[in-house]
Amino acid sequence: MTIAIGTLYSEGAIVCADTKVVASDGATTTGSKVFASLTPKGRMFRIADAAEDANAAKMLAGEISHAICDAENPYKLGAPIKAVMGPWHSSYHHVRPPNLQFVIASLVVGDEQAQVFLCEPPSTVAYGWPIAIGQGARAVDPHLSILIPLKNLNVRSALLRLAYLMYLAKKKTRVLPVVVILMLL
Repeated sequence: MTIAIGTLYSEGAIVCADTKVVASDGATTTGSKVFASLTPKGRMFRIADAAEDANAAKMLAGEISHAICDAENPYKLGAPIKAVMGPWHSSYHHVRPPNLQFVIASLVVGDEQAQVFLCEPPSTVAYGWPIAIGQGARAVDPHLSILIPLKNLNVRSALLRLAYLMYLAKKKTRVLPVVVILMLL
């Protein structure tokens, strides 16, 4: 696992992740672990993962994306996310599923507030911000409070603070460079 961070800022939400991709056999490469969705109804979602198995994470992120894009209520996403993660986790039967964690940011265009979730199969969906996941989270958890003053946290300040947190994660856990995706209100 590596690191991903999701947070709110005064004009929306930011999701970022390192670029270390781990295959099911343990081999590592680089690639994006942040995915974006936009629905015709003006809903925007960003999903970042920290995972032991990049293929499993990408597949489950796609299924979660479809479920939340089709959700009846864009403000109550826990049930649709759990409805996807539970069967995925159960499909491994007698084998331990790979460890996967997701940070999901949700925004309805024209709305005043975005949402950030921590998701982990089979059924963990926790709302809150800021959220750090993966091995690098241990290095940055004590410092996440630098992202909390939401009223004064414009996009520039948020990006600078996220860059510092990713620097800490890289310094302490040797993660790779970062991909950042913004959502504006």
